[in-house]
Amino acid sequence: MPTVLWISGFRFFFVSFDCSEPMHIHIAKDKKECKYWCRTENDISQAYNKGFTQKEIKVIETYIVENFETIKQTWDAHCKDFGTKTYKKK
Repeated sequence: MPTVLWISGFRFFFVSFDCSEPMHIHIAKDKKECKYWCRTENDISQAYNKGFTQKEIKVIETYIVENFETIKQTWDAHCKDFGTKTYKKK
């Protein structure tokens, strides 16, 4: 589970077996966790939230946007051999 970033106690990471899914990032702090789909810098969406408050979610979303290129580059490097799926807008 490669850690991409640690910011203000939030751990941003990938789960290796998830590389077959479209790009996303997991975020954990204490016993809370959430996951975000990362289509573009301006198009992220929450997949799930287990315990974070709305205030924390706003902070997390800001960190994802501010660090999108780092997240994308790390995802691409880590998942390059896994055949990552692409997003299809519904």
